Amino acid sequence: MIKKNKPPTIRIIHLNEQEINKRSWLRLFFYDFETGIARQHTFRRVINLFLNELSRRIVKRTFVWGYPTAVNIESSAICNFKCSFCASGGSFGHRKGGILPYQNYCNIMDELAPYIYKVSLYNLGEPLLNKDIFRMITYAKMKKVLVCISTNGQLMGADTCRQLIESGCDHIIVSIDAATKEIHNELRPGGDFNVVIDNIRTLVKMRNDFRNQRPKITAQMVVMRKNEHQIEEFKKLGENLGVDVCCFSSFWAQDLGDSEEEKKTFELIPAHGQFTGYRKREAKVPGTCPWAWNRSIIGWDGNIIPCCFDYNATIKLGNVKKESFKSVWNGQKYRMLRRSIKTGKNQATVCRRCPIPCG
Repeated sequence: MIKKNKPPTIRIIHLNEQEINKRSWLRLFFYDFETGIARQHTFRRVINLFLNELSRRIVKRTFVWGYPTAVNIESSAICNFKCSFCASGGSFGHRKGGILPYQNYCNIMDELAPYIYKVSLYNLGEPLLNKDIFRMITYAKMKKVLVCISTNGQLMGADTCRQLIESGCDHIIVSIDAATKEIHNELRPGGDFNVVIDNIRTLVKMRNDFRNQRPKITAQMVVMRKNEHQIEEFKKLGENLGVDVCCFSSFWAQDLGDSEEEKKTFELIPAHGQFTGYRKREAKVPGTCPWAWNRSIIGWDGNIIPCCFDYNATIKLGNVKKESFKSVWNGQKYRMLRRSIKTGKNQATVCRRCPIPCG
């Protein structure tokens, strides 16, 4: 008898924090929200988590007691795809591309690892283009930090799959964005749908042969006008591949620079309202932001930016090559950013146009 694959969990990334707030806070304390993997608690991490949440939710301070609980460290800001809707592959990205040096990464982890539960080794770009990516994963695992990468899957051949498993990677997100070759190759120039699908099959089989439960494997679709009719077909594809999760993410129309190239991305906004990640008019939203209080992004060049929506790094809060992360985290620029979010006054464009209104 042929054993059928277990249907993948279906996850939808909503446009606010309601999905998290509806979950049991006790469960969120013990398990990572995205993967369900148990958190690696230590005394310092628990105290840091408590102080962090106290600063944001109770006292509502602009000075955060403690470090963030998770960070994105950009291992690569270059990509082998030329997706028109992405600042990395599209022509509207103004950030200089590059690769994070291994020693710089180690310096960052040495400071943050005692406090954070999770590191995501991506922001813009393809992590597998960094030749040290497996060493980076191993280094984080030595410090008992949960590790996630997001890849387009093109470079994930058999040897790479083996190294991802052996390095201890906890979670791999493969952005496919389509259920058929025609749509995938149109949305993702430079990619080959058949290669990506074969690579996912290899990763799933190799993980299962190793009798590992990790990495958790997520097949992701950013829902756009050209692929929204394939949502149900994508779920079936995920089940056929044997992935753990099928994730449907809202498409964010790019408009921070107001260039013609960015405006063209508005043509990709889906008709399905649940996935329309675009605020039709600028709005000042007072409240709190999980990125400004709980999380941070460190670019390949050391620059700290507030969130993934700031794809052109319009807000540079500091640089870890010049100063410690802690001095930046509660420095003047970070506190001014939090104050603007808290009061709704003097907010930067990246906040007024944020597709994820928080409160």
